[in-house]
Amino acid sequence: MMKASSLVVCCAVVVSSLACRTAFAQSPFGSNAGTSYRQQAILNSLVEPCSEGDFPKQLALLKEMRELTRNHEGECNVLSIAEIDFIMRDVELGLSFSPEKIEQFKAMIAKSRQAQLTLSTKDYASAVKECRNCVEISRELYGPQACCTIRTQISLANAISYSGENIEEGVAAVADAAKRLEAAEVTDYRIYGETQLSLTRLYSLQRDHEKAIVAGERTLKSLVNYQMQKTTTYIAVATLLADESNKLNRHAAALEYAMKGRVMSPAETGETSYYFYQLLLQTARANHGLQKRDETIREYSLLIFKLEQNSRSDPALRLECLKEYATVLDGFGDEDRQTEIQRKIERLTRRDDDPLEFTGEKSRYSN
Repeated sequence: MMKASSLVVCCAVVVSSLACRTAFAQSPFGSNAGTSYRQQAILNSLVEPCSEGDFPKQLALLKEMRELTRNHEGECNVLSIAEIDFIMRDVELGLSFSPEKIEQFKAMIAKSRQAQLTLSTKDYASAVKECRNCVEISRELYGPQACCTIRTQISLANAISYSGENIEEGVAAVADAAKRLEAAEVTDYRIYGETQLSLTRLYSLQRDHEKAIVAGERTLKSLVNYQMQKTTTYIAVATLLADESNKLNRHAAALEYAMKGRVMSPAETGETSYYFYQLLLQTARANHGLQKRDETIREYSLLIFKLEQNSRSDPALRLECLKEYATVLDGFGDEDRQTEIQRKIERLTRRDDDPLEFTGEKSRYSN
């Protein structure tokens, strides 16, 4: 859903997560984008004093951000005044840290960086270990309600989601964080959206489709509130929701989610290409589930055409989609199209790279 490098354990003032452009820290597409970029610049400036445990400098920069934001409250910023205050409470507590606690704080920062490094090298077991240590240190320094502790729990859950192991631990960690934010009535904060994003992925890994959909809906709501529909994260969540809905035979909902993702025009190559093809596939499956024969054929035909058109598309995905389409056509009793698809399967299996023509109708959703 997101790059591992973006799911790092952040420092006590949220800096690492925001400055490293996590899903909920991308600059919004609002009318006051200038304020958002200035906020982001201050967040970037916080990285060094955070690493050094320089709490007075952190507080000064956060106060500067608060003053900057004061005249734009209610608009779409990276952080609201209330969120800045939430972060500042940790920093103000840090001002009273003993030398020993400052060293603990620095150790937490070092472990967060190590977690980022090990995630980037796919050493997930080590990343999870470092994230667990960060949670323990943060609880000791700040307590369970603090912004820092909640964020380290999110980072632990994200690392676990990449490892694919101990999913229950990840769910417990981030669900606890979400409940604390709900109890504090701050579900409009970006950090709450991050808890829901993490839960969406974890529940999906658990094949708990119902809970994945609930968390995914909350994630989309948070992204929309911050005008982030044009982000990869929004497209990824819409794709996952379409898949989860199709698995529950809620095909009308799946079609709606798929179109929410497609209207954002994910690119056919690059970072969003996976979602481009998956959205076409989920659209085709939804139409098939709704017994819309013509639309089903259009979408599968377009999907196959686009996969064949892109020389860098995954051959395994191409083969999977061809086989699925062949089964669908068999159910329709469409022998002519099925014969053509079987030929394509045989040619792909033989690694024949001859160009293949698009034989289906153009999708009504395509440009």
